[in-house]
Amino acid sequence: MFPSLRSQTLTVNEVISWARVDAEVVNENLLKKGWEQFGYEINKDSGFVRRTWMIKNNYNDLKSYFQYYQSDADTIENYIIYQFSDRDAFNSYKTDLKKMGYKLQKEKKKKKKKEKNKYKDKEELFLADKSSSLISLKEVFLLGFNTFLVSSYNSRSHVAKNILEDDK
Repeated sequence: MFPSLRSQTLTVNEVISWARVDAEVVNENLLKKGWEQFGYEINKDSGFVRRTWMIKNNYNDLKSYFQYYQSDADTIENYIIYQFSDRDAFNSYKTDLKKMGYKLQKEKKKKKKKEKNKYKDKEELFLADKSSSLISLKEVFLLGFNTFLVSSYNSRSHVAKNILEDDK
């Protein structure tokens, strides 16, 4: 594999569109970018199959993970969670989403009060009614490390409706 094809950071368009395509298409795209299959789990209680890919960032030894949740019931319920460590990419997602017509729905912050320097997180929800898409951008600080999570849902799915309902 050519080093130039390896890519830890995915684009916002990839994150949005891959939640709506078949897991095999996602697999092919991630493998082309140098990612490796990392796990496969069938959870009969939730009705989802979780497929996980991982890539190691050579310059700082951190890893990124991409999880694809495939619903047994309906493809509209499929969603993805992408975990990475690039703050610049995370900040660019916010700008890109706004340019694409996404509206900030809610911003939530959590801190553990007793140990305020050990854990905190901040989540922003962006919704695009036109494309029926809900994107969650989450920054988590845990024991001195920042990690970023981007989740992509079909806004008409039960999962997305529950997320939006929890924020009211």
